[in-house]
Amino acid sequence: MVNKLLTETRFATICDEKDELSCQNCKRHNAVSDDPSSVYFFDLYKVYSDDISTRSPLRTVESSSNRNDATELLLCTECMQFLHKYTLCKNNKSWEYCWPSFFWNLLTGSEAVSGTRFCTVYEPSVLWRFIPETLRTYWRESLLNLNAWEFISTDTEPSSYFNDRTVDIEKFHCDIKSYTMKKTLSALDPNRNRRLGSPLIKPMMIPD
Repeated sequence: MVNKLLTETRFATICDEKDELSCQNCKRHNAVSDDPSSVYFFDLYKVYSDDISTRSPLRTVESSSNRNDATELLLCTECMQFLHKYTLCKNNKSWEYCWPSFFWNLLTGSEAVSGTRFCTVYEPSVLWRFIPETLRTYWRESLLNLNAWEFISTDTEPSSYFNDRTVDIEKFHCDIKSYTMKKTLSALDPNRNRRLGSPLIKPMMIPD
């Protein structure tokens, strides 16, 4: 299957055997959800290294100058769009596509000038707290193979600084797009039909 967000002359083919594989750029494993309809699911794409942009500091895979020297890479949906030279996606440098690369760089990257690794300046457990608990399973297996990350035993400790609202936002948009009065009112005012004495429900679009 070819991704339609790429030009007709450059292809990225979906990898069928992805259960035990990870993205070679952001090192995510597809372990959060195996349901293709889930907002946490991603495909892995086979991409040639000569199609990879060299401009991003968040790139961890090698790029080559021509097809003769190119190697085949496996990239997740987000990294494929973020790094591919010939994507038709106009906002491919936005947070929507760069966040996996950013988080992996935060956990394992280094300062550009001195080369000092972030995990030697800050305790790895502190850096881990910047990753929402719902997303940690993506990287757990890759991190456990590295020094200083042996402390990871669960996805809930230490607690994250952030709450992941991905599912809430997805449900909000689905309710609005349903064009039904009941779901629209529920999305905008979830306390509309709240019973007396029951706890208040926080609207989905209000930040934590």
